[in-house]
This record gives sequence, structure tokens and C-alpha cells, in this order.
Amino acid sequence: MFTLPNSLRLALLGLALASLLGGCAGHTAPASSESLVDTYWRLESLGGESAVVDDQQREAHLVFNAAGHVRGSTGCNRLMGRYQHTGDALSFSALGTTRRACPGALQGQEQDWLDVLSRTRHLSRRGDRLVLEDSRERALATLRATALY
Repeated sequence: MFTLPNSLRLALLGLALASLLGGCAGHTAPASSESLVDTYWRLESLGGESAVVDDQQREAHLVFNAAGHVRGSTGCNRLMGRYQHTGDALSFSALGTTRRACPGALQGQEQDWLDVLSRTRHLSRRGDRLVLEDSRERALATLRATALY
């Protein structure tokens, strides 16, 4: 029977333990190689301006599912619809919202957000950020991954 030296056994045990514990660590944002599906994407900027967040409202966000549906919020109203994603191509269709009146700056942001979603044709990833782009690959909005479901 072959016996490993104590120092090698300890090194291998440490490596195995680190690997095991690393696999159990929680994630708060996906790596850029992870799917955009089942991730909470919070609107960070729209047309180069910071997103408006009202204390009494849910922040603007999107969540994509594997069946091609998207849901989220405009920052005022709930949002739902369909999306198509292949490679760096992304488009939205059949988008609808609830119809609550939006206070102040949220009304303008809601209209701009819906316009951006209708013009989105590409996406790019930059770390934990998702950039929605138009047909000429110009940035329209930036979203940040804040949690995994």
C-alpha cells in the first residue's frame, strides 16, 4: 500500500475543502458568462441618466425566464411580455403594463423605459451589468444584476 507524505495529504485535504466550500458560497450577482435567465436585473441608467427610484415604488427591473417571458417593473407599473435572445441579439415583443398613474419623474422614466425596450436589438455584458443596445449597437440602458433566483 502506498502512503502519501503528511504534507501532501494536508495540501490535498485543504484543496478539497476549499473546493467544497467555494461551491457552497452564495452569489449576489452572476459572472458575465452566466445566463441572463432567472436574474434580477435592476435598471441603473437610461439614456445616460441615472434611473429614478421612488421610495414608495418598486425599482425598475427585468427578470427573464427560460420560456421566453420577461416580467419586471417600470418603476411604477408592472411589466410583462416576451423576449427573444440569440447570441448578442435581444428583442422584446408583446410588452404590456398595468395602468397606474405614476408620480412625478417616474411618468417620464416609464415612457422612456418602454421606448428603450421596444428599440432594443442587441445586448452586451460588462461584468455584472447588462447593456441594452439599439440596432446600431448604441447603448440605450444599463441594468445591474442584483440577485439570483
